[in-house]
Amino acid sequence: MNTISSRFKLLNSSLNAIASKQNNSWKWISQTELHQNISGAVKTLRDCNIKAGDRVLYKGCNSIEYVSWNLATNSLGAIWVPMYKEQSLSQVNHIINDCNPKLYISDENNVDSIDNKITPSDEDYNIHTNDWDLSTLIYTSGTSGKPKGVALTNANILANIDSISRRFEDHKNQKMTSLNLLPWAHIFSLTTELYYNLLNNNAVAIAEDKTKFAKNLKEINPEYIYVVPKVLKLIKQKCEHLEKVPFSNTIIPKALSYTLGGNIKTIFVGGAKLDEDVAIFFEKHGFNPCEGYGSTETSPVVAVNHNIEPRDINSVGKILDNVEVKIHNDEILVSGPSVMAGYWGNLAATNKALVQIDGKMWYKTGDSGYVTDDNFLYYTGRMSDNYKLTNGKFVDVHVVETEVRKFVSDGNFIVWGNGLDFNVLITDVHVSKNTLHNINEGLDTFMKIKKIIKTDTAQFENAMTPKLSIKRQQLVNQLNHPLLTQSTSKGYTK
Repeated sequence: MNTISSRFKLLNSSLNAIASKQNNSWKWISQTELHQNISGAVKTLRDCNIKAGDRVLYKGCNSIEYVSWNLATNSLGAIWVPMYKEQSLSQVNHIINDCNPKLYISDENNVDSIDNKITPSDEDYNIHTNDWDLSTLIYTSGTSGKPKGVALTNANILANIDSISRRFEDHKNQKMTSLNLLPWAHIFSLTTELYYNLLNNNAVAIAEDKTKFAKNLKEINPEYIYVVPKVLKLIKQKCEHLEKVPFSNTIIPKALSYTLGGNIKTIFVGGAKLDEDVAIFFEKHGFNPCEGYGSTETSPVVAVNHNIEPRDINSVGKILDNVEVKIHNDEILVSGPSVMAGYWGNLAATNKALVQIDGKMWYKTGDSGYVTDDNFLYYTGRMSDNYKLTNGKFVDVHVVETEVRKFVSDGNFIVWGNGLDFNVLITDVHVSKNTLHNINEGLDTFMKIKKIIKTDTAQFENAMTPKLSIKRQQLVNQLNHPLLTQSTSKGYTK
């Protein structure tokens, strides 16, 4: 038996495991105390007649209780179905109807759920799950369509953790602490932060919320953080003005170290592509972000850069040792033990995403990219984001938006031209004619941006997924701008 809960059960000591801030002070619980919480949660689940294969839905913030319910569910062979605290009612209803959970746990008052509070127990608990049993259903936020339940087994997730551990072998037995910011309803944080650290004898402190993350960094002094690119972009914006002062090469590293808590060793970045200028800024000043690439369907990591070696700052990392990547018709395909079992109750979507090529199963990522001779993966964009203009010219939107990012460092934006005669920049910040001229200087004639639509930040926020990706078609539909209405019914053209 090799499962998430069985592995953690082998660890039972006074070492710190999880912390949260309560009544203005940090409360740490040890591995032993976490086992007592898990045992108490197991008892409650049994009282609710939860058995192997049942779905347990959890809606709430990251917490010590969250971890306890998660591992208790896994130990019984039941399937963990996490939802974001801020998940919309329509998506909650969709997920409930799709997976038909036997139990709904929430950290808020809800007539349909049970309270997430746990009474710790010293009673031992047994493990009733196997390697290839489903561990979790992660409903993808997606940028189009309804969320699909990605079915991941214990073996899927542990294969990913083991390969990450081998990539970062030099971190082994160093007893690191991570300050958690990202929700565990997202596979990036669930696998690479929560599970990876718990199973490697590391500790995780849970930030109070995103507004207090900077303050919590200085209180916890973590060695690890796991963030989306936007966090590093904001830190860069806070510190880059120091480049104009004398001795900036000495001052900026100190400012970054102070901002990050003074003890940071490794910054893991995922969820979206890290802007090149942000990566260069951090690397220039002594902090090498470990950018990775993956998806929910791959548990999630496919490739990741080490902070020392192997490393290629222009790539999204070296492919993990138990993962295969093939480029087929410009699309990144992935094979290996961390690839999902399929989409819950959706055979048509599963058969579309998982394809047999030369007798091997491959996951179609929908991303374009290429692999170098030394096995580094380069990501060049979402294939579905690309489109044709009315003149038949094919636009690689990643190329255009990369050029925009060189001159527009603040705010949100997308480039849109599907079904139009030319490209349009939609943004929530002012872009001058001179800036637009500079952007267009770096673009082929047919890719040049002819118009700018200025909107407010709320429009972008309403069209964002929990991992801060922008639902492009939704944003365009929301704006209902006369310039865009001719394209809103046409969808994407590959």
